Amino acid sequence: MSDGDETRFEVVLLGVPVALWAEASAHLDALRREFALMLATDPTGTSVPHRLHQLMAELSERFAGFGEPQRAQLERASAEGQGSVDLRYTVSVSVADAAARLLELLDDADEFCRSGDALLTLAAPHRVQALRRWFLTEFIRQSGGEAPTPWHGIGEELPAESDDGLPVVTTVRRQPGDDSGTAVLSLHGDVDLVTAGEVRQALADLRDEGITDVVIDASDVTFLDSVGISVLLSAAKRLAEEGGRLEVRSPSPAASDTLRITGLDDILNIA
Repeated sequence: MSDGDETRFEVVLLGVPVALWAEASAHLDALRREFALMLATDPTGTSVPHRLHQLMAELSERFAGFGEPQRAQLERASAEGQGSVDLRYTVSVSVADAAARLLELLDDADEFCRSGDALLTLAAPHRVQALRRWFLTEFIRQSGGEAPTPWHGIGEELPAESDDGLPVVTTVRRQPGDDSGTAVLSLHGDVDLVTAGEVRQALADLRDEGITDVVIDASDVTFLDSVGISVLLSAAKRLAEEGGRLEVRSPSPAASDTLRITGLDDILNIA
């Protein structure tokens, strides 16, 4: 990185979760690619995609090569199956300002993804938001002389009023007075790469019980990604082949937006 004669200081990041870092990096790469495609059709403007593109270009120019040794360290740790690593950066004081700007803009990008009508990239799941908030905030804190704060995991970096970064909870019950083999599967929180296995298992358990029709209560879903959608699609196909039916009932705004954007709101029998 090249910042002239600015004062340098060391930033230490303790316990960076390797798998979550990889997920966060992949999400950011997908977001940048999609925003770049949007800019190709509309090269001017002040929207979030334009501002993120401009900031990324500015940071790439100002901090050329920044973070490459640490990225290589993380990639080696991932290949070796390590759970976490400690990272050390020697940075200039201007990095703290850049970190604050990037953190604010990435939050705006998530809001843009939630409200967008034609985006394939979804808002970052809460665990990714938590990681980047901790990661960037450490640069800001330590630039002021504060000691490093280790990563403590999902939830501790979330806003106090939000606890939906916790794993999905499923509740299965037969509908009162219904002997037709219908069951309700209620989902709560994020349905994604981490938690989709729990949903898949719950659906498999219903099949073992001879359930022919399943209602998914998605009213309390806070995030739904492509892995979660894949689980629902597979279940819908299986039930249809066996003469049954899967219905998604009362999807939350987060779930509804994802289903609409992916064009699956009809296939999954939204009620």
